[in-house]
Amino acid sequence: MADLKPPCDVEAEAAVLSALMLKGEVIDEVSDLLQPEDFLHGPHRSVYQAILQIDGNGKTTDAVTLAAQLRTDGEFARIGGGALLAQLMDATPSVANVIEHARIVRGLGLLRRMGGTLKDLAVTANAVETRGNVPAFLER
Repeated sequence: MADLKPPCDVEAEAAVLSALMLKGEVIDEVSDLLQPEDFLHGPHRSVYQAILQIDGNGKTTDAVTLAAQLRTDGEFARIGGGALLAQLMDATPSVANVIEHARIVRGLGLLRRMGGTLKDLAVTANAVETRGNVPAFLER
Protein backbone atom coordinates (compact mmCIF):
# COMPACT_ATOMS: atom_id res chain seq x y z
CA MET A 1 0.00 0.00 0.00
CA ALA A 2 1.34 3.41 -0.98
CA ASP A 3 2.13 5.91 1.73
CA LEU A 4 -0.55 8.52 1.09
CA LYS A 5 -0.40 12.14 2.14
CA PRO A 6 -3.16 13.07 4.58
CA PRO A 7 -5.89 15.19 2.99
CA CYS A 8 -5.39 18.88 3.67
CA ASP A 9 -6.28 22.24 2.14
CA VAL A 10 -3.76 24.73 3.51
CA GLU A 11 -5.47 27.57 1.64
CA ALA A 12 -8.84 26.82 3.26
CA GLU A 13 -7.16 26.63 6.68
CA ALA A 14 -5.50 30.02 6.09
CA ALA A 15 -8.76 31.53 4.80
CA VAL A 16 -10.60 30.52 7.97
CA LEU A 17 -7.91 32.01 10.19
CA SER A 18 -7.77 35.17 8.09
CA ALA A 19 -11.53 35.61 8.37
CA LEU A 20 -11.38 35.14 12.14
CA MET A 21 -8.67 37.80 12.37
CA LEU A 22 -10.64 40.21 10.18
CA LYS A 23 -14.12 39.54 11.57
CA GLY A 24 -13.84 38.04 15.03
CA GLU A 25 -17.59 37.88 15.57
CA VAL A 26 -17.81 34.78 13.36
CA ILE A 27 -15.84 32.76 15.94
CA ASP A 28 -19.00 31.30 17.48
CA GLU A 29 -20.14 29.81 14.17
CA VAL A 30 -16.67 28.57 13.28
CA SER A 31 -15.90 27.10 16.69
CA ASP A 32 -19.13 25.08 16.49
CA LEU A 33 -17.70 23.44 13.35
CA LEU A 34 -13.96 23.22 13.95
CA GLN A 35 -11.67 21.69 16.52
CA PRO A 36 -7.93 22.46 16.60
CA GLU A 37 -7.14 18.95 15.29
CA ASP A 38 -9.07 19.79 12.10
CA PHE A 39 -6.06 21.92 11.11
CA LEU A 40 -3.29 19.72 9.73
CA HIS A 41 -0.77 22.51 9.27
CA GLY A 42 0.84 22.86 12.72
CA PRO A 43 1.21 26.65 12.75
CA HIS A 44 -2.42 27.00 11.67
CA ARG A 45 -3.50 24.72 14.52
CA SER A 46 -1.53 26.86 16.99
CA VAL A 47 -3.09 30.06 15.65
CA TYR A 48 -6.59 28.59 15.90
CA GLN A 49 -5.95 27.46 19.48
CA ALA A 50 -4.77 30.97 20.33
CA ILE A 51 -7.90 32.47 18.73
CA LEU A 52 -10.06 30.15 20.84
CA GLN A 53 -8.16 31.24 23.97
CA ILE A 54 -8.62 34.92 23.15
CA ASP A 55 -12.33 34.38 22.58
CA GLY A 56 -12.58 32.33 25.77
CA ASN A 57 -11.11 35.29 27.66
CA GLY A 58 -13.86 37.52 26.25
CA LYS A 59 -11.52 39.50 23.99
CA THR A 60 -11.65 40.23 20.28
CA THR A 61 -9.11 38.62 17.98
CA ASP A 62 -6.97 40.80 15.76
CA ALA A 63 -3.32 40.68 14.74
CA VAL A 64 -2.17 42.41 17.94
CA THR A 65 -4.13 40.29 20.43
CA LEU A 66 -3.25 37.16 18.46
CA ALA A 67 0.48 37.94 18.48
CA ALA A 68 0.32 38.63 22.23
CA GLN A 69 -1.49 35.34 22.91
CA LEU A 70 0.97 33.38 20.76
CA ARG A 71 3.87 34.96 22.65
CA THR A 72 2.22 34.05 25.96
CA ASP A 73 1.82 30.48 24.70
CA GLY A 74 5.46 30.37 23.56
CA GLU A 75 4.31 29.73 19.98
CA PHE A 76 4.98 33.05 18.24
CA ALA A 77 8.51 32.35 16.99
CA ARG A 78 7.81 28.66 16.32
CA ILE A 79 4.93 29.38 13.93
CA GLY A 80 6.85 31.99 11.94
CA GLY A 81 6.01 35.09 13.96
CA GLY A 82 4.72 38.23 12.36
CA ALA A 83 5.44 36.92 8.86
CA LEU A 84 2.84 34.15 9.22
CA LEU A 85 0.30 36.52 10.75
CA ALA A 86 0.81 38.96 7.87
CA GLN A 87 0.30 36.12 5.37
CA LEU A 88 -2.87 35.08 7.15
CA MET A 89 -4.26 38.61 7.11
CA ASP A 90 -4.21 38.46 3.30
CA ALA A 91 -5.32 34.84 2.94
CA THR A 92 -9.06 35.16 2.45
CA PRO A 93 -10.69 36.55 -0.66
CA SER A 94 -13.98 37.01 1.26
CA VAL A 95 -14.92 36.84 4.91
CA ALA A 96 -18.43 35.96 3.72
CA ASN A 97 -17.23 32.45 2.79
CA VAL A 98 -15.75 31.59 6.18
CA ILE A 99 -18.36 28.94 7.00
CA GLU A 100 -17.82 27.18 3.68
CA HIS A 101 -14.05 27.29 4.22
CA ALA A 102 -14.53 25.94 7.75
CA ARG A 103 -16.62 23.07 6.36
CA ILE A 104 -13.80 22.17 3.98
CA VAL A 105 -11.26 22.15 6.83
CA ARG A 106 -13.62 20.12 9.03
CA GLY A 107 -14.34 17.57 6.30
CA LEU A 108 -10.67 16.99 5.61
CA GLY A 109 -9.99 16.70 9.34
CA LEU A 110 -12.71 14.06 9.61
CA LEU A 111 -11.21 12.16 6.67
CA ARG A 112 -7.77 12.18 8.31
CA ARG A 113 -9.21 10.89 11.59
CA MET A 114 -11.19 8.20 9.75
CA GLY A 115 -8.09 7.20 7.86
CA GLY A 116 -6.17 6.89 11.12
CA THR A 117 -8.90 4.77 12.66
CA LEU A 118 -9.03 2.51 9.62
CA LYS A 119 -5.24 2.17 9.65
CA ASP A 120 -5.35 1.18 13.35
CA LEU A 121 -8.10 -1.35 12.59
CA ALA A 122 -6.06 -2.83 9.75
CA VAL A 123 -3.00 -3.21 11.98
CA THR A 124 -5.07 -4.84 14.73
CA ALA A 125 -6.90 -7.09 12.25
CA ASN A 126 -3.58 -8.38 10.96
CA ALA A 127 -2.05 -8.95 14.39
CA VAL A 128 -1.42 -12.55 15.39
CA GLU A 129 -3.22 -11.99 18.71
CA THR A 130 -6.43 -11.03 16.89
CA ARG A 131 -6.62 -14.30 14.95
CA GLY A 132 -7.37 -16.21 18.10
CA ASN A 133 -10.18 -13.91 19.16
CA VAL A 134 -12.05 -12.66 16.10
CA PRO A 135 -15.37 -12.09 17.96
CA ALA A 136 -13.67 -9.74 20.46
CA PHE A 137 -12.06 -7.82 17.59
CA LEU A 138 -15.38 -7.46 15.78
CA GLU A 139 -17.12 -6.32 18.94
CA ARG A 140 -14.42 -3.69 19.48
